[in-house]
Amino acid sequence: MFRLLIASILVTVAFGGVVQDATQSEEYMNWSGRIVGGQTAEPGQFPYQASMRSSGNAHFCGNYQFFLINWNLKCDLIGGFILTNNWVGCAAHCTNNRLVANTIVVVGAHHRVTGGITHPASQIVNHPSFSPITLAHDISVIRTQTPMVFTTTVQPIALEHEFVATH
Repeated sequence: MFRLLIASILVTVAFGGVVQDATQSEEYMNWSGRIVGGQTAEPGQFPYQASMRSSGNAHFCGNYQFFLINWNLKCDLIGGFILTNNWVGCAAHCTNNRLVANTIVVVGAHHRVTGGITHPASQIVNHPSFSPITLAHDISVIRTQTPMVFTTTVQPIALEHEFVATH
C-alpha cells in the first residue's frame, strides 16, 4: 500500500507540469460564456426577444442555487419572449420570488445593455406547479405597466395555432 502511495505521488509530480487546467487556457478564456459558431443577430432579426432586467438595468438572473442537489444553474443573461402587447414569457427560475418594483422588460434592443424601450413590470405570474428543485413547469409570464408598441423591432412571437388554446 505504501509503495502504491509513493508511486502515485511520483507520477503526479512527474506529470504535474504537463497537465493543464483547461479553464485556464487562453482559448477557454476567449470563448468562455460565448456561443461557439454563432453569428451576431441583425437589428430586428428577433423582434420577439425581450431582456429581463432589474430597475438598475442589470440582467437579474445570475447563479441560481439548488440547495438540495447542490447544482448551479447559470443564466447570466435571461431573455424573454413577447406574447402580447402587455405580456412577456420567461423562465420561472429567474422570476421566482422577484418583486415587480425591481423588474423591467426591455424590448427592441439590439445591444445587451443599451437601446430598446423600457417597460416596468406590473405583475409576475409563475406557473402554479413550478418546482425550483426539479425545474418542472419552468415558465412564467410578466405583465408590463405600459403596452408595447409593435414595430419592425418589437413583435409578438409567432406561435403555431395547434399549440395555442382557443378557449
